[in-house]
Amino acid sequence: DKAIFGAGSDLQIYHDGSNSYIDDAGDNRLYIRGSRITFDKYTGETMVDMVPDGAVNLFHNNVNVFQTAASGINVIGTVTADGLTVDGATGITVNGPSGTNGKLSLVAYAGTQNAEAQILAARGNTSGTDSRLKFLTNDGTSLKTRVDINDNGDISFYEDTGTTAKLFWDASAERLGLGTVAPNTAL
Repeated sequence: DKAIFGAGSDLQIYHDGSNSYIDDAGDNRLYIRGSRITFDKYTGETMVDMVPDGAVNLFHNNVNVFQTAASGINVIGTVTADGLTVDGATGITVNGPSGTNGKLSLVAYAGTQNAEAQILAARGNTSGTDSRLKFLTNDGTSLKTRVDINDNGDISFYEDTGTTAKLFWDASAERLGLGTVAPNTAL
């Protein structure tokens, strides 16, 4: 049986033996109105919650994972996408969890080997405002530091193991060190 409404039978509510339907069979919109609209699974698990003049919340397994906001969107968890285009005046900000580094990982997949590079905004100390910018690449085994730019202007270029700086710019002394991080004379 079908419940049919409208002069042209535009609104139809029915069950086909397997699934239930609410159809707007015309060329117009289907409006669902309420002071707050929530879609729940028949067991009470929330799937979508829409707050007037507020957020639209999407849930996964009854956990809120996506919210709209006046300033954009908030994703709670990880975003997996086929691509990303950022088109705006504010650019990209990457925030790490409190007490850790902010990092941007660039990964290319090739068979069973993953090529990975990281740009890391790192704290020099756990307290204070000093910072550094690091560039790391994967040598097939692990990530290795390749370049480290300190907030005081010092720049270190690392050898193949990523542990020892072999080319070092000492910004305060205006000296370049080859094979040393403590150049005592000008180059």
